[in-house]
Amino acid sequence: MKVFNHKFSFKNNVQLIKNDAEFIKTTIDIIKSAKETIYLQTYIFEVDEITEPLVNALNEKAQEGLEISIVLDSFGSIDFPISKLHYGIHFRFFSPLLSKGLLSIGRRLHSKVLIIDFKRAVVGGINYSKRFNSPSSTKPWLDYACLITGEEVFNLARSLKLNPIVIYKEKENCMVKTNINDWSRFKNQIYRSYTRAIKVSKKDITIVAPYFLPGKKFLKVLKKAVERGVEVRLIFSANSDHPLERWCSKYLYSWLLESGVSIYEWDESIVHGKIAIIDSKWVTIGSYNHNFTSHFGNHEMNLEIQDSKFASIVQTEVNCILKNSNKITESSWDKKNIMIHKILETSTYIFANILTIISLLLISRRKEKSDINLLE
Repeated sequence: MKVFNHKFSFKNNVQLIKNDAEFIKTTIDIIKSAKETIYLQTYIFEVDEITEPLVNALNEKAQEGLEISIVLDSFGSIDFPISKLHYGIHFRFFSPLLSKGLLSIGRRLHSKVLIIDFKRAVVGGINYSKRFNSPSSTKPWLDYACLITGEEVFNLARSLKLNPIVIYKEKENCMVKTNINDWSRFKNQIYRSYTRAIKVSKKDITIVAPYFLPGKKFLKVLKKAVERGVEVRLIFSANSDHPLERWCSKYLYSWLLESGVSIYEWDESIVHGKIAIIDSKWVTIGSYNHNFTSHFGNHEMNLEIQDSKFASIVQTEVNCILKNSNKITESSWDKKNIMIHKILETSTYIFANILTIISLLLISRRKEKSDINLLE
């Protein structure tokens, strides 16, 4: 079987999108501009007063005769009301929880992608729900996506086994590459792109990580970067939507701080963005978390971008986050991390690894065509 693989494309334009109610409005506007095809895949899609206009926009386009395909994760979007979709829309759940009499919980569709006419695409980490995009009592979750136009959209669609015909090129030059992690299908492009960029870093590394529980190899790569004189900064969430993951991340704080890594905690909202910038020129953004679930269990997608103009925009955003975050120092952490917390951190770390092992045992690993495509 011929495996799709490509290097960077150049004729692209990329815009950074921040999560809020405006993200939904932007998505609706993009959908309304579609002329031929719409392809949407995501982890969580909850229909409420914020997202129902998006569903209505999809239905209107289906009535116009456009070819529309939607793939939602069967666990993350388990309550999605299929009855609200127009009969002309192709719909399916990814990896049903019960398939052929077997329980399937290990492999999940975590990538978030919207492709319009194979000319424009939105790729990132943002889910569709009021509780993420426009919560009533708190700020929107800190999250990001990219709006990309140009020839990389063709490659992106090809990587999902869709069937684009014409390559649309932008006038601007922006280097972009689509990376996928799907361990069960022998793909670890996102992980490799991260480690390659870190290994050749010279000045600084900033990673926004909502769920941070990487393996020893990745931690060693970060430590070696610090030893070379590179400033490594990690931005975590002070308030997580998954307390278990939060305590697991804290288990690593002492080691990270002793290794010279700077830790910051954002407390204005929940951090959900998966974005990194290295040496003010290399950027990755998408759905990939630095934990075993993303590395081994999920289908993830990130865009790898090398462009000084776009990196400058991301750097400004990251600097703003750092300015408004609380820096964790070794002394403050030692005082705060009392014995009961250490016991909780260690026990949750062990428990999380046991859960990961169990879930991985339920994943079948094989080389074959992607099973998330509706258009084949």
